[in-house]
Amino acid sequence: MKKCLIRFLVAGSFFLFPPTGLTSELNLARDLLRGLEQGKRVLDQIKKNLIEGRPIAAELGQFDGLTEEAKAAGLLLDERFKIREEEAGTRGAIALKRHQEMAEGYRRSLRDYLGLVESLRRGSRALLLRAT
Repeated sequence: MKKCLIRFLVAGSFFLFPPTGLTSELNLARDLLRGLEQGKRVLDQIKKNLIEGRPIAAELGQFDGLTEEAKAAGLLLDERFKIREEEAGTRGAIALKRHQEMAEGYRRSLRDYLGLVESLRRGSRALLLRAT
């Protein structure tokens, strides 16, 4: 499910930002993708450590930092979506509708991802409390 969310976020970002000199927007989308991929690797390490009975505090801290970066990138992309929405509105109703659908899909996916992250945080904190 996480892979599907990541792919949707990236695909939506690249469809929204065609390669026409919008490098800062493309870089932002790529940075978000890298952060999500790195977060998956950290989660895999957390899972491995839990199975092996090793501490996970360092990985949780790293994951929290990556999550905050994803939130910030998401806010920046959302602002750019709003700017694009104004531009799409000048290109007609179909362009505006497509843009709004893509932006809402992106927002929903990021919201779902961050919801999953929050539930993992709550679960990992409970595990840590039980371990001490």
